[in-house]
Amino acid sequence: MTKNLTDRMKTEYLDILIDRDSGYRCWYPLCQKTFSLSQSEEEGHLYDHLNNNRSDNRIDNVVLCCRSCNNKKVNDFDMQILAIEKLRDNENKHYMREKSNKKSTIRQDSEVQISKENYRICYRYVVKNVDAFGEINFKDTLHSVVYQCRQNNNTGSPQSVYNYLKIICSKESPYEIAKNDESKKVIRRKQA
Repeated sequence: MTKNLTDRMKTEYLDILIDRDSGYRCWYPLCQKTFSLSQSEEEGHLYDHLNNNRSDNRIDNVVLCCRSCNNKKVNDFDMQILAIEKLRDNENKHYMREKSNKKSTIRQDSEVQISKENYRICYRYVVKNVDAFGEINFKDTLHSVVYQCRQNNNTGSPQSVYNYLKIICSKESPYEIAKNDESKKVIRRKQA
């Protein structure tokens, strides 16, 4: 077992947890805060280990929760009991074995949603910064958007963001990629 959940495990688990626990929300019954892919890491979901053993990374032992519930559980005996009951329930249902056929379809749907969200992050970044500064450095934009995507949903490759930028600056778009006076690639509004 790995010591902590890896980014890959988190990505693989996300769809399964959403499906198993009936939605993209905090699992704890008294909270059930809903999450959005556009939330920051501070506002978004955490992966909570039901038995408080962070090296026990079985899917049965992991739920999505909000930061507040994750912090409260440490000292809240009732939450700890609920967590252990949920763990036993997960283990008894053999969720992973029963759902293995659905996993690929769910994963594809999730990847499409994440791709759409990452495109929106990229588009908002370009619009906001071009409107504010007139032009933005292409390379800096690429790196900043990759960072924001990874903060948002633990995904976002430089290649996919590069492709989004090319789409945003396509022939039909109001934006273009050009070279500035210093011969650096920039993104700006198309010149009339």
